[in-house]
Amino acid sequence: MSLHPLRTRRLPRRIVVLVATFVLTGLFITQTTREKRIDLANSALRVPLDKLCRNRINGPTGNWLYDSNLEEKRLTKEDFESGMYKAGSRDTWVFNEEDEDVHWIGDDTDMVLEFEKSANLIDVNKLLSGNLTGRFRDNLRPELRYITGWNDGGFTNQFMGVANLIFLSLLTPTHIPIIPPLVARPHMPVRAGYRAFSDVFDLERLARSMNKEMVEWKDVKDLRGLKGSKMYDGSMKADEQDEIGCWSVWMTAKRDATKPYQGTFLPDHLNLDISYTPMPVQARLFPDSNSLDQHASFYGLARLAQGTPSNRNPISSDPLRPTVPNPHNHNVHLPDTHLTCFDFLYFVSASLVGFEWEQEYSSAWNFVGKYARWNDRIRSLARETLSLTLGLVRRDIMLPVRGDSDWRDDRDGRKFHAHDLRALDERDRILTPFVTIHVRHGDFLSNCEERKQDGRLCSPPLSTFEALVEEIEDELLERGRVLPHMGKLPVIVTSDETDEAWWTEVQRYGWHRVKFPEYLALPPGVKGREEEGLSEETHRKLWDRLLIEVAIQGYGTGFIGTEGSTMSLVAQRRVEHWQKGTARIVRFSIFDNWD
Repeated sequence: MSLHPLRTRRLPRRIVVLVATFVLTGLFITQTTREKRIDLANSALRVPLDKLCRNRINGPTGNWLYDSNLEEKRLTKEDFESGMYKAGSRDTWVFNEEDEDVHWIGDDTDMVLEFEKSANLIDVNKLLSGNLTGRFRDNLRPELRYITGWNDGGFTNQFMGVANLIFLSLLTPTHIPIIPPLVARPHMPVRAGYRAFSDVFDLERLARSMNKEMVEWKDVKDLRGLKGSKMYDGSMKADEQDEIGCWSVWMTAKRDATKPYQGTFLPDHLNLDISYTPMPVQARLFPDSNSLDQHASFYGLARLAQGTPSNRNPISSDPLRPTVPNPHNHNVHLPDTHLTCFDFLYFVSASLVGFEWEQEYSSAWNFVGKYARWNDRIRSLARETLSLTLGLVRRDIMLPVRGDSDWRDDRDGRKFHAHDLRALDERDRILTPFVTIHVRHGDFLSNCEERKQDGRLCSPPLSTFEALVEEIEDELLERGRVLPHMGKLPVIVTSDETDEAWWTEVQRYGWHRVKFPEYLALPPGVKGREEEGLSEETHRKLWDRLLIEVAIQGYGTGFIGTEGSTMSLVAQRRVEHWQKGTARIVRFSIFDNWD
């Protein structure tokens, strides 16, 4: 028997043609469907906004997500493939070809247009009763729960306290945070007054980034001071006085404290007469230790916020310590369970490390602080000031926002959508790299006279900062953040130093001092710390100048700060996270020898 080699049987030509035609047709249909889906989504975006409002259908949030300030965004294949527009924490909108309408649906479909459900999270009509009076309880919805707290210290310390409050509210998702205002102290006269958090930061963008609803005290209580009532420092206070019971973190966390925290001005400004109950020791960061650490635990405070009128201490069965009567009416109120409040939220940690803000894993920074971007007004002021300081056109500093003189609807309005958070982050990147330096002197120069008598310097010399500038330039070059042809980077110095001889030395290094616009110039002789004799306009200028300098610090591609300064600490975080830059911190201790 002979063996024949194995033969491959060829398919008929007609079958091959049919199979190929079927495959190519399928690919064409798939591509056509994808392109049609994108075209329909873009068509949906182009539907007039007034028509969208007429065709409102309540989604899960019960609120229409569009407003008249939104811009068009042209969706691309990359948008869909990157997952930017996907179901999950976002609302789904479909486009109906027959009636050219856009409406909300609950589930994902093949052809969808999606926007963030968190687009309207500062909705006072939903979160409050709408009865803005001099008494805050008139405006709280009975079916909701709220949480708030007070801060103290300079601008940055207050910012950190607010971030701590908002992070605490993330741990208590049933509570709506009520954001307190910022106080003009201690680096400005207290008479410069208060600024709502949203007067400085983009609160809507912050809320959308975190998908967390929140309101401010100005939304809850009428703070206009129509009766002209003044606090002892001369600043305005709310007309009507409210009584409430709050938790005192201070009296338990700080072992030797016998009174609630006394440093904050906020209760007087809000005209709140508060009685405080010391929090249970179990809410301390180290409850079973004899450590003098004065931090509270975020998780301990979150558990306290779950208290009810029948059980105000869900942490333990131990009896609460005596409540301190309120200072004005001398009444005693147990901690409120409708509006949970705390006397001081600066020293709070989520880990077993005190002052967690100094760590890269800081919960309050990574979950809240890094999303707190400057609002458009402060951003524009900083952009204009950088242009004057560095001698560059504004568009070479940073792209414009609506309201800037170089904004163009046909160019800028289509590029960055109000709901596209990642695109907004890119919009806020600095286009011309520079290095910022924050030199903290002021109260850091204690023991200066003694050092002078010993022939020593009172603070690190500018040559120390010069060496670090070179380090930063080399690192940025190595990382590709700057290019070789850029040469030496511009350097901007900010400081509380008032000695003009020191500033003259700064100029010898070729570095820049912040140059403010003419309309923010202070009257002759005004230093900015005077408690008497300054006009309301001067107070406004002092606020703007402070906020501009703080913003500029965080806009640097490189940053050099002062050890122990929270202003330097947060600026470092902003440079690293917002600008993908690099930072150095100069050691500052009265015991160091820099010379």
